Amino acid sequence: MSPNLLLLSKTVEMTPEFVAAVVITGFVLTFVCLIILILFVQFLGKLVNKLSKKKILNQPKNNGAVPASKADASKAVSPVVSDGIDDEVVVVITAAIAAMSASSGKKLVLKSISKSATPMRKPWAMAGLQENTKPF
Repeated sequence: MSPNLLLLSKTVEMTPEFVAAVVITGFVLTFVCLIILILFVQFLGKLVNKLSKKKILNQPKNNGAVPASKADASKAVSPVVSDGIDDEVVVVITAAIAAMSASSGKKLVLKSISKSATPMRKPWAMAGLQENTKPF
């Protein structure tokens, strides 16, 4: 037999000291890797926060004011509202869309408001649906 084959076929005796050394080395290595991973994630979080703060500070402040040219160019278009919807509901939906438009910086337009074509679920069916789709 060749000497290399003899080295591979040699088994290690599983003494309690050897087992303890392997287990302790495994634990130490695992915890060191976890600590390094935690520090890396914290570093990335701080880096992203600094970059986002710098980006926010570099943006010009608008304070929600619309320039005169944009105010004149935009037309107040009223949405098409189907029968059976109260005026208060239309006002609330329009206000919510205006708030979303102001926060995102995009011009959102409400074209129509109508009731849902699908019938509402019964309360017991809705409770069952919520119970079965609740996150863990």
